[in-house]
Amino acid sequence: MKVTQEADRIDHRMALAIAAVTLVCIGLSVVFTLAVRSRAEQQLLQAETSSARRPPAGEAWLDSQPAWLFARHKAPQSTRAPAPELAQYGWNDRGLGLVHIPIERAKQLLLERVHAPRDRGARQP
Repeated sequence: MKVTQEADRIDHRMALAIAAVTLVCIGLSVVFTLAVRSRAEQQLLQAETSSARRPPAGEAWLDSQPAWLFARHKAPQSTRAPAPELAQYGWNDRGLGLVHIPIERAKQLLLERVHAPRDRGARQP
């Protein structure tokens, strides 16, 4: 039995077209990258040489910025100081009988409930 090789079914023009498109895309990406990089370097040099943005002595940088720049941002709230409701007993809604208790007491009650022996017939409140 003689083995014969089949002829290639891929047209060589198609392979050349794919290679040409690939090279064009790579070339365009290189040109675009160089253009963006040179523009960024120009802006960086311009920002470094510009002294008009520096605030006067004694004035903070934030005070020299336009107010609209930070208008949509809220000032941060401190979470270090606990709310007064976490340290004392009180009513949340007297009509519903809803109260708040100190957080430390709530932790103790939770631990007691979790580690308490369970009765099989008893319901958890």
